[in-house]
Amino acid sequence: RNSSRVINQIIKKVNSKAIIHEPAPGDVVPSGSDVWSPETRWRRVSESHPDGVVSTLPGRSLRWKDVSYISLPMVCVLCGVAYPAVIVGSLLGLTVLVSMCLKVEQQYQKSGDAEAEEPHVSAEDAERQGVLQPFIDKLPILPKHKLTPTSRRIYVVWATFCCAVPSIMVFGTPLLMTILARPFPQEVLAALTLLTSAFVFSNTLYMSVFACFGLCRMHAQSKVEPLDFAVDDPSGEQRRQRLSAADVRHWVVLPQYKEDVEIVHMCLESVAQSTYAKSSIGIVLAMEEREENAQGKAKKIIQEFQHKFSDMKAFYHPGNLPNDPPGKASNVAYAFRQLYAEVSDCDNVVLTIADADSEFGAGYFESLSCQFAASQSRYKIWQSPVFHMKNYHRQPAPVVVGTMFTSMQELSGLTDPNAVRFPYSTYSLPMTLARDVGGWDVEWIAEDYHMGIKCFLMTLGKTSVEPIMSPVINYVPEKTDDVTKETAWWGTCMARWTQLQRHALGFSDFSYYFMMLPLVFSFSTSSSSRDDEGLRGFWRMLFCGTTLLVRLVNVHVLIGVLSTYGAMEFSLRVLMQVFFGDSRSQDVEILLGHVGLFPRYLMLVTVICTLAVAVVFFTSYNWLLKPRIEGEHNLPPLLHFTKNVASLAWASPIYFLAMGWAIWRAAVLVLTQRSFEYHVAPKPKQEAGSCSEGRTEVTES
Repeated sequence: RNSSRVINQIIKKVNSKAIIHEPAPGDVVPSGSDVWSPETRWRRVSESHPDGVVSTLPGRSLRWKDVSYISLPMVCVLCGVAYPAVIVGSLLGLTVLVSMCLKVEQQYQKSGDAEAEEPHVSAEDAERQGVLQPFIDKLPILPKHKLTPTSRRIYVVWATFCCAVPSIMVFGTPLLMTILARPFPQEVLAALTLLTSAFVFSNTLYMSVFACFGLCRMHAQSKVEPLDFAVDDPSGEQRRQRLSAADVRHWVVLPQYKEDVEIVHMCLESVAQSTYAKSSIGIVLAMEEREENAQGKAKKIIQEFQHKFSDMKAFYHPGNLPNDPPGKASNVAYAFRQLYAEVSDCDNVVLTIADADSEFGAGYFESLSCQFAASQSRYKIWQSPVFHMKNYHRQPAPVVVGTMFTSMQELSGLTDPNAVRFPYSTYSLPMTLARDVGGWDVEWIAEDYHMGIKCFLMTLGKTSVEPIMSPVINYVPEKTDDVTKETAWWGTCMARWTQLQRHALGFSDFSYYFMMLPLVFSFSTSSSSRDDEGLRGFWRMLFCGTTLLVRLVNVHVLIGVLSTYGAMEFSLRVLMQVFFGDSRSQDVEILLGHVGLFPRYLMLVTVICTLAVAVVFFTSYNWLLKPRIEGEHNLPPLLHFTKNVASLAWASPIYFLAMGWAIWRAAVLVLTQRSFEYHVAPKPKQEAGSCSEGRTEVTES
């Protein structure tokens, strides 16, 4: 789309001979959606080389290349529109506006005697929270009942809008790009191509660099004897004077529902390897009361393992609690409340939340004790690298691709010192931190990410996640054939799909974050607590939380959006070739060639980086994890690695399309539902005494 203004600028800037094909009488310069009209005549400009300039290419004459006009400023704008993280800034601004609209009832305004007011808590919530209610009342959020009636209505509308935010990001952004493709088809095509290729390139480059450093750190820690862990910062006088690692008390919480006893045995055996097991580590079996013979199973486990730990307890999550759906979050929340009621002193206590099929690496609890003893802050969460590889030798190719990318992504985030981290699957935190934020919320299905976000919000941005480079491994969902008793390829893929859909529902935490911000803001402006940081803490949390939101966008939004962008890019190419007239067919080919040149170079580097990620994954398997994985791989190392690369080549598109579909589904469910059913995928069932031999069956749970 060349206008007279552009032509005149070209002639002024370059003292060259310009041959301009003047339009026929009655022709106008096309603009906007006229670009799609096949009857519209287009101006064409030809440039000759300036007089007196000699080509610097030896033996060749300089020639002008045919190019299709494209607006670079508009391409930059569209890249900003297409990247969902840019919406975060607008949402934060809207959040502040909503926060300023919320007004507090007169009797709850700041006053010297405001501390004497009685907390307004429903009977159901008080019964459910129990001993944690005094700490919940001190959270830096304003209870909704303290808002004026008009403010409560505003907040209800805001909360509804927050539930729509995931759908706006996943579906609204591609819809907006589709609308803009009519007046700016060339720019939209360039923006989609550049954005998708740049994201894939940057993500694989990030993993190839930091996963390699993470592998080196895990390997170095594996060489250290558990008792030889040194305290990195012994100057913790400000908080824990003279606290040694041996003084730290641990409680490991194992939430479970219909888990095979032998799977739980595997987890407990790995914990019992710690040198602190008998003196400092206690076990909590977070059982479901609705599970058949749950008490008998817990009693059997306690009898077999009580001599290996300092203490063992079992708590049974009732099935009739109000607003308390079954799932890992509800099991952990109930077990924590019961445990806290029985623990007399929690100042030096660390909680570790672990899946029942998690196998801890050597030195995990020793390293955790040292870091906790040396820490001057109680606002810490500790996370180890998690590898879903216990049944790696039986995983189908699409599942292996997911295992590889998930493991390497988490490992990279733990190694990068500037990364925004979330607790994932198996993690540890001080009991005082869990108490001060009110424990776990039962309504949110992604208990690990949600707890990390809740700790960040309820401590006004002070909580951070620190790495422990002792890898934890666990199972990927697995299904066996009813006849052959062998691993069913398709059944295992579908079991992993069930788990993937549940993980995608962590998208709801995006809504939770924006729901809480106005209440935190209102508390900061109305609370009478002298210890409260007020608006200063809120603004610090708001700005620091921007990177957290961008990480959530990259994890939950961008994968789904990129799948849509790929389809849009292909469709737009076809439409441009069909609807642009014969006079512009050559221009379209030139445009497609030039737009795709840079992404082709990026994709070449992406392939190299992906191979590097595969090498790091394979090296981690050989150096650190192979002795802990069930069964044996029947291929030589080179063929094994080649098989992984081949799996990446053909199964990666399938895996990422499945991720995209799961994210689309999650966005719709967050919009239309307020609670989610916790679907448990089938997991391996070990025969008694077969833990070390690797013989497994699989049961639905």
